[in-house]
Amino acid sequence: MDSGLKTNKNNMTSVKEVAPDIFMVSLPMNSRLSKSSVNAFVLAGNDGLVFDSGYGSWRKRTPLVDTICKITRQKKHRGQACDIKRAIASHGHWDHFSGLGHLQDVLGIEVLATEKQVQKIGSKKNFKASFHEKNEHLNTPESLVRWRNLRDNLITEIYMGVAKVCFVSGPITVISENTLLSINGESWQVIPVPGHSDDDIVLFNSQRGIMLGGDLILLSINTWLGPPKSDLKTYLNSLERLLKLPGLKVILAAHGSPITEPYQRIEAIIKHRKKKADDLFHLVAGSGKQGLSYPEIFKIIYPKTNYFQRALLGGMVVVTLDYLIGQKKIITSQKNGKTIYKV
Repeated sequence: MDSGLKTNKNNMTSVKEVAPDIFMVSLPMNSRLSKSSVNAFVLAGNDGLVFDSGYGSWRKRTPLVDTICKITRQKKHRGQACDIKRAIASHGHWDHFSGLGHLQDVLGIEVLATEKQVQKIGSKKNFKASFHEKNEHLNTPESLVRWRNLRDNLITEIYMGVAKVCFVSGPITVISENTLLSINGESWQVIPVPGHSDDDIVLFNSQRGIMLGGDLILLSINTWLGPPKSDLKTYLNSLERLLKLPGLKVILAAHGSPITEPYQRIEAIIKHRKKKADDLFHLVAGSGKQGLSYPEIFKIIYPKTNYFQRALLGGMVVVTLDYLIGQKKIITSQKNGKTIYKV
């Protein structure tokens, strides 16, 4: 559906009305760190809401703020009421909540969040602390732990600065999980779906069969999972829960295009994740009584990677190892100060 809004050619922000009165705003991040984009969704009407808010900025007049103003003007020009009153993030990852503070400061939009999200989106200190967790799989010697923590803190500070991670400085309205939100006279169910993060939610409109899905389900790539807040078993359980929703027609994801065959896509993701777990199990089983350490496992699966690839791909290996341990398919032992995985 044509939104009638023009793409901003300076920053390549694009707007599309993907369903009646639901506008997908694709927001790019063009930096040396990343060439990526995230989708925010504006539910336009007399009691409108923004789901996910994209990246932050050192200036408050962001592309999302400008786009909401344009949508509001266009709707009113058509003689239709439009008042965007609230905003909420799908989860507490910076590329989903960093724009919330700008919406609050510039447009006076009320920020909603669940209990699990509040600390992350409202405090830099708490946000950083929520992602710091000792990783037992890496077998880091105690003598190097302090140095590694200092290095990771420095990298985090640099990344947050370049990525312009911003926090909500004003009041946050706490909502319950598994509640109903009335948006433009329609009921949208808040559904907790932890797994990718511990605070993930989706919004589901059962009358229209539309889900605002965040990062949980993406069309052409697999959702990243990694410590400390990802859990493969929980993620699979969340996907199974969504398979039971009746009348689901489309998932509007935070990255990429809408998913128009949602049940098939969810089933494909479950199958893919279980196959990856089986592959890792067979790799460990094939090592016999000697077993394998995490560095050995990673090197076999990903023989050529750079620093950032190791951080991302390593997270996937770690959560899969944890999953197999939880399923009692593999066990651990200690050898020369290293954790060894075997059957």
